[in-house]
Amino acid sequence: MFLGQLKVSSPILWFGVSFITGLIISSCSNLPTPLSNQQKSNSDPLNNQQEETEQDNKITEEKAKEGKSLTNSQPSPSPISQTLLSQNFPSVSDLPNSQIAPALEGHASRVELISFSRDGNLLASAEYQGIFIWDTKTREVRRILPGHRFSEYDTEPMLATSLAFSLDGSLLASSSWSQGGSPKKSLIIWNPNTGEEIRSLAGSVGCRDVIFSPDGGKLISSCGEGIQVWNPKTGEQLLNFYSELPVEAIALHPQGKILATVDLNLTGGEAGEESNAIKLWNLNAGGVQPLRTLKGHNRDINKIAFTPDGQFLVSGSFISGEEAEGTIKIWDWQQGKSIRTQGYDGESFSLSQDSKLIAGNFGDGILLELKTGQKIDSNINIPMQGGASALAFSPDGKILAWAGQPPTFPNPLIRLWPVGGPIAEELSLASAASNRANYMPIPLIDIWADGLPIIAEPKAIAVSPLRIPALKPAEEEEVSVEYPHASKAIVTITQTNLPDDSVLGLRYRIEFAPYGSQQQGKFWKVVWVGTQQKCQPGRGNQNWSSANCN
Repeated sequence: MFLGQLKVSSPILWFGVSFITGLIISSCSNLPTPLSNQQKSNSDPLNNQQEETEQDNKITEEKAKEGKSLTNSQPSPSPISQTLLSQNFPSVSDLPNSQIAPALEGHASRVELISFSRDGNLLASAEYQGIFIWDTKTREVRRILPGHRFSEYDTEPMLATSLAFSLDGSLLASSSWSQGGSPKKSLIIWNPNTGEEIRSLAGSVGCRDVIFSPDGGKLISSCGEGIQVWNPKTGEQLLNFYSELPVEAIALHPQGKILATVDLNLTGGEAGEESNAIKLWNLNAGGVQPLRTLKGHNRDINKIAFTPDGQFLVSGSFISGEEAEGTIKIWDWQQGKSIRTQGYDGESFSLSQDSKLIAGNFGDGILLELKTGQKIDSNINIPMQGGASALAFSPDGKILAWAGQPPTFPNPLIRLWPVGGPIAEELSLASAASNRANYMPIPLIDIWADGLPIIAEPKAIAVSPLRIPALKPAEEEEVSVEYPHASKAIVTITQTNLPDDSVLGLRYRIEFAPYGSQQQGKFWKVVWVGTQQKCQPGRGNQNWSSANCN
């Protein structure tokens, strides 16, 4: 249902031109700042003198081949079409297997992190501009969280370094750290449903990683030069022990008694003795005792994870750069030895709930049998999709969430790939995708390079970077806004009777999702923009579509 509609024609049209060609977001600067409840942490020294050494050769893997670009074979467009559709990206339905691999669209920049809630109903994803909360059933954005900032008075965002849902999905913890600056709020606990910032922990020391205990009653973080254990409901710090260096990554055994940590390489050069080793700690009522150290990587370790059955520990050394190869190692942590080493060219991996599969960028494949390294045949079209920036198995192991930027697609996205079985029977297209089917998606990062607008009224925005042509007296423009539900707003801008000899009309669809908390009031952020056109008689499709006019 359309709740608002504006129709203008000459002489008001010139005001409409000003509206269309300017970006009206004056309310952005008045966005309220959430309250903070910072707590300080203290460190107690604890030395680990037990080490076990192991050597192995670095395994290399050829980089995944890039996918083929899709080409547009339509007739030469008119000047208006050339202006609007200079980057003729395909819609979701144009990509192979896309009809059976739904896409979550809304990100404007690289997706760095993704995490499922325990029931699989929510998916959190982090990019530079904030943290997105997705409904995995409707495949739409429920809410966008502001994320972290460098300081209370600086609007410059700071990328989240870790995301973790509580056992019941009612809490989401996010951490942030930067070697070039300090976050004002290093560790934030959110209500993912309302967007409320429940509390902020650890001050501005910076946190690299955060995880909930298996029972959801404790929150474990690596902040500053130490490891902290918190009560997530009260914010009380239950334990803090010193690890000599900032900790890059942590992992907790499914039984909650063994903690694995990897120190951070502060110099940024060759891996040191600590940043390529894994320390195991025994957690009990009496405190924390060092168990053993696992050595074998020859580069910095970036990620560690216990298999869900607790039998193995998996570690990854991921190297940025076109000619660098990473390594994944599978450890029998109880025996203190590596059982397998796997070449790798990605920056993330995920383990299936049954502990049998590992997902990652493995050359021309994405799924391997964990123990043997054997490639698993799947319906996931990796050559077309490109490499993954983040990966996560759903808790039931049936879905693999894949985040990346397909080479022929305008914006980063998240695909929900079924793991095994007949794909079409397991997943169906989201309604949002079908509503966008006749629109040509537009790269968000190109049209809003300085960040997507955050506004209180979706209709009070026009898309200057889209280069919408100026109207003339005989032309008409209609601007409407629709609210399908509480978590979505759609603004449609339609221009008709255009003087172009090829294009009769242009239409833009701009979709918004709620930004921030409900307590701050209703603010919206752009998550998708598409355009379509109607052709002059004899010059192409005279219905609204994404096809170029002749």
